[in-house]
Amino acid sequence: MDDLLIQTVAAPLLDANMHLVRTGRHAFAVDPFPAPELLETLEQNQVTVDFVFLTHEHYDHISGAAWFKARTGCQICCSRLCAENITRPEKNLLKYFDQLVAVLPADKRHLATGP
Repeated sequence: MDDLLIQTVAAPLLDANMHLVRTGRHAFAVDPFPAPELLETLEQNQVTVDFVFLTHEHYDHISGAAWFKARTGCQICCSRLCAENITRPEKNLLKYFDQLVAVLPADKRHLATGP
């Protein structure tokens, strides 16, 4: 049986964490954000991200879920309430995101918007 590995990754800009759970060549992410270096390492080790789980619908995680899905084809799993709030900027905090990016120095904006 493969070992179960749990890794916590801190977001470079926000006070947020993503958790990666891995066993063998399969993994799933919990409350992700875009993480190119992590995904590159997983791919180099032939590890597939099969699922993304969202515990809540904040914009940093829904953008991360979309980012992982676009790159891995993973399935996204969340509660019904989370799914409903994904499309509501007042619930997912997206209405504040442009203001956050506007106050960042120009050389740091890529951290908020991703590559």
